[in-house]
Amino acid sequence: MDYLSILLYTYLALLCAIIIVILCNSYYFKYIYVYFKKDIKIEKSDKLNRYVVLIPARNESKVIRNILNSLKNQTYNKDMFDVYVITQDENDPTNKIVGEYGYHYFLRTNLKNRARKGYALQECYEYLVQNNIQFDSVVIFDADNILSPEYLTELNNLKNMGYQVGVGLRESSNANTNFISATSALLFTFQSTFINKCRSIIYKKIMISGTGYFMDKQVIDEAGGRIWTGLTEDVQLTRYCYRNGVKMGYNPNAIYYDEQPTDLKTLHNQHVRWVWGFMGKDMLDLGVNKKPKYKKTPLLGRWEFFFSINLFQLSEWCVVFHMLTIIVFIIYFLVIGAYQNIAIYAPFILVDIILMFFICSVACFIEMLFSGKNFKVSRKLKIMSVLFGFIFWTDWLLAWLDGFFNSKKRKTWVSIEHKGGNNNIKTNK
Repeated sequence: MDYLSILLYTYLALLCAIIIVILCNSYYFKYIYVYFKKDIKIEKSDKLNRYVVLIPARNESKVIRNILNSLKNQTYNKDMFDVYVITQDENDPTNKIVGEYGYHYFLRTNLKNRARKGYALQECYEYLVQNNIQFDSVVIFDADNILSPEYLTELNNLKNMGYQVGVGLRESSNANTNFISATSALLFTFQSTFINKCRSIIYKKIMISGTGYFMDKQVIDEAGGRIWTGLTEDVQLTRYCYRNGVKMGYNPNAIYYDEQPTDLKTLHNQHVRWVWGFMGKDMLDLGVNKKPKYKKTPLLGRWEFFFSINLFQLSEWCVVFHMLTIIVFIIYFLVIGAYQNIAIYAPFILVDIILMFFICSVACFIEMLFSGKNFKVSRKLKIMSVLFGFIFWTDWLLAWLDGFFNSKKRKTWVSIEHKGGNNNIKTNK
C-alpha cells in the first residue's frame, strides 16, 4: 500500500472540506460590498418611550457604580426610564450602592437550579408585570457595562424607526490590558462594526451578544414572557427573532463598553458556556415558523446566522480531524512495525498545527481589518492579537472537549469576577 498517496488524499479531503466551509460563507462577499458602500441612517426623533433598565448584578459591588453613573449621566429624560438591579443576597453590598443612586434593586428568591442570567431577567420581568409597572421596552445591561451619555437616546431613535429589538456599538473597557483582553475585544468589535451593520441593512437583523440591547414589551409578551433562559440566552433570543421575523436594528452612534477577560482561565470558562450554549436544541433549526409572529426572515439570512457562529470553528475542526487521522495511522504503523512510515507521517502533525495557526491568524486579521478605528488598542497588541489569536480560537475547541467530558460545566453558569478596568474609555468621563 502506498501510504504517501494516502497522505496526499487526506490533504485533498481537508482542502475540499475547507473549500466547502468557505463556499458556505460566500455571502460575506455581499457583506463586504454593503460594509464599504452603505451607511446606516439613524433618524432622530423627539418621541419619548418609557423604558425599564434591567441589570443582573450578583456580587458586583466592585463595578456597579460605573453603570449607575452612566445611567445618571444619560441625556435621555430621566423620568422616562426606571432602573432595576437584580441581586440574590440581601447582604450583597450592591443593594446599598443601588439605593444611594435612587434606583431599585430586585432580590431574587427562586434560585434552585436557576442560577443564570436568563432566569434572573425572567424573574424580574414577571415582577414588573405582576406589579403593573408601565413601560414600552426593556433595556438589558451587565454590571460591568459603561455607556456613552447618548446611549438611551440613540436606542430610542432606533425604536421610533420601527425596530422591535436594537443594540449599539459594543466596545471594550479594558481591551488594552493584554493580548487576551485585546483578542476577545476584537471579536466583539468585529461583530458590531461588520456583522451587525451588514445584517441590519440587508435583513433587519442583528446578533444579540451579551447585553446593551432594548426589546419591546410587546415582543416579550407575545413570546409568552421572558422565555430565554439558557446558558447563552442572548443567542436563544436572536434565534427567536430570526424565526419570527422580529425587526432588529443596529445604531453605531450608541456606544457601550464591557469588560473582557484578562487571564486564560476566565476566558476558558466563558468559552465553555458559550460553546455549549450555542449547541442548544434549536441550533440546527434553520426553518422559519410556519406562522411567524411578524415577518418571515429570508432563507439566506437564517443560513448566514447559523454559519456565522460556526465558521472558524468548522475550519478548525477540519484540521483537527485531519490531525487525528494522521495520529491513527501512526498508531497503526507502531502496531504493525512499519516504523519507516512513522518518519514520513509524523512531521505532518506539525504541518497541521501550522495550518491551524494560519487559519486563526487570518481570522484575527480579517476581524481587525473590518473593525477599523473602533478596535482601540496599541500597535503592539494589534500584532499580538494576530499572532496569539491561535490561543483564543483553539480554546473554543478545548472548551468543547472540556464540556463534553465534564457535564456539570456545560450546564452550570460559572460566575466571572469583574474588576472594573477602563483603560479604553475616552467618552463619558
